[in-house]
Amino acid sequence: MKNLSLSCFLFLCLPPIFAQTEFAPAGAEWFYRSTSGYVPEIYAYDGFLYARYTGDTLLDGRTCKVICTALHTRETPQPPYCGPQATERYLYQTADSVFEYEPATLNSRLLFRTNYAVGDPVFNIWGMGLTVQSIDTLEFNGRPVRRFWISSNSACYDLFGPAGGLFSDNPWGLVVDAGVTDLRCYQDAAFPRANLGISPCDQVIAPNGSHFEVVLLPNPVRDELQMHVQGTLSAQARFVLYDAAGRLVLEDRLDSNLKKVPVGHLAHGLYVCVFRDGDSIFHQKFIKN
Repeated sequence: MKNLSLSCFLFLCLPPIFAQTEFAPAGAEWFYRSTSGYVPEIYAYDGFLYARYTGDTLLDGRTCKVICTALHTRETPQPPYCGPQATERYLYQTADSVFEYEPATLNSRLLFRTNYAVGDPVFNIWGMGLTVQSIDTLEFNGRPVRRFWISSNSACYDLFGPAGGLFSDNPWGLVVDAGVTDLRCYQDAAFPRANLGISPCDQVIAPNGSHFEVVLLPNPVRDELQMHVQGTLSAQARFVLYDAAGRLVLEDRLDSNLKKVPVGHLAHGLYVCVFRDGDSIFHQKFIKN
């Protein structure tokens, strides 16, 4: 009787064991806010990325789920959001690991897991040592959803996947000049739509235009960076310099059409300049040799 009582006590005190989560069940849809980041060569946008599970297919003997994805950066379209310009991606699940399969190369890459423990390593294309920092449980539509914190501002959900994008090359937000993707809404056939933020799922925000441009020379640079301003600046114009990890390096006035900035003391690598004058914003990047 003592053994039975002890067994019951241990059972009651053990943490709950979560059932295996099927990722991307029938009716699964994702809406992400998507921005172009600090890439001046590409049209700057602030739109939404849509993804939807559309069915299964057999690829090279493997059953994969077909995920339709479409990026919208202009006026919000009407559903269905996956139109002629949509792209199909393929994923499959083995135990708690979710993979993307690429038929052209016959390769698979681990996207994330639906079950982590604190301290577990996470997939990272940049080779940096990232681990799960903490775990909490939220409730959406009366269902518990676990959130695995990878860093102070990036997370993965057992039901939703990475907040930084289902197929993102950089879901944990490590590179400052990369685009930004944040999960807004999710739903599936058994799970009513949940909005993780305050913005509409399919909102497109028109980016601020700029009445000036800045050319950085030389690029790459070793000792002195020259900022050649094309356009008219006000007395409030400023610039902010960030390194590739997003750390603030320098902030100063942009008070002339030719600004010379000493950079010889900076570490080698990629840097991003954000120029602001009133409501106008302009981004440019350079490499320090």
